[in-house]
Amino acid sequence: MQNSVAIFVLMVLWSVVFRAESIEDPRYARILNYEYENSDPKMYYFKYETSNGIFREEYGKIVLINNEEIMVVHGRYSYLGDDNMLHTVNYVADDKGYRIEKDQETEYHFSGGDGGGGSAIVAQRPISSNAVKTLQGGYGIG
Repeated sequence: MQNSVAIFVLMVLWSVVFRAESIEDPRYARILNYEYENSDPKMYYFKYETSNGIFREEYGKIVLINNEEIMVVHGRYSYLGDDNMLHTVNYVADDKGYRIEKDQETEYHFSGGDGGGGSAIVAQRPISSNAVKTLQGGYGIG
């Protein structure tokens, strides 16, 4: 009887430890918040946040530049780096290409969602390979 109780207790402890490890594993990250608006064919807005610290917000709008319709995109993304610091990158993409905005404080006033905006500090170091994989549609792991 004592052996079966001891085995049961060990199994319970093992399952608790295993469960705690799987919660921290980025493969088990959950989407905490997701918004998407596309009611106008010439503009869009989306925002999401995951349980492993990834955040992204983007607003795109077609504008007329030199008599040509161009999609102009403003956005920002954040991720928890290997140094356990939250890194935020602000960017713009337009007829001049994709650019990271270097200003230390940049205000965005998104018309979608909750009105968005706020200031963010731009990361002054390279983007981690996990963040790049996530932005490319991968899982950002391994």
